[in-house]
Amino acid sequence: KGMGVVLQPSGAASLLRLLAICRKAGIPPERIWVDCLAKPFVLGKAVNRPVLERVSAMRRRGLQSLLALGNVSYGMKNRGRVEADFLRQATRRGLDACILDPLINAPPFSHGAFPRAGAQSHRSRRG
Repeated sequence: KGMGVVLQPSGAASLLRLLAICRKAGIPPERIWVDCLAKPFVLGKAVNRPVLERVSAMRRRGLQSLLALGNVSYGMKNRGRVEADFLRQATRRGLDACILDPLINAPPFSHGAFPRAGAQSHRSRRG
């Protein structure tokens, strides 16, 4: 069974403490999922650069990353296109999972539209 812990976006020290607690409890890093806390682009173009950096940082630490994709397009037109573009950027940085609305009018995706970063990363983690 899992348990959620909320960290502030600037909570690197909290994350390190959490990792230490998990390590002592025998929980391996690949079992830890971190929500990288995407923000609406209506707050500014650069608002999600730190989010993408957090995705990369989670990958480097061997942790699983996820995002609530609808957050990035909140209050915007063309939500599907905004979300698809951001998802593409995040998967290139190693995003493992996202929460999304499959009914949003997104541009059509072809098979292989996104890199298989997650699949490649999982193989490399196991050795």
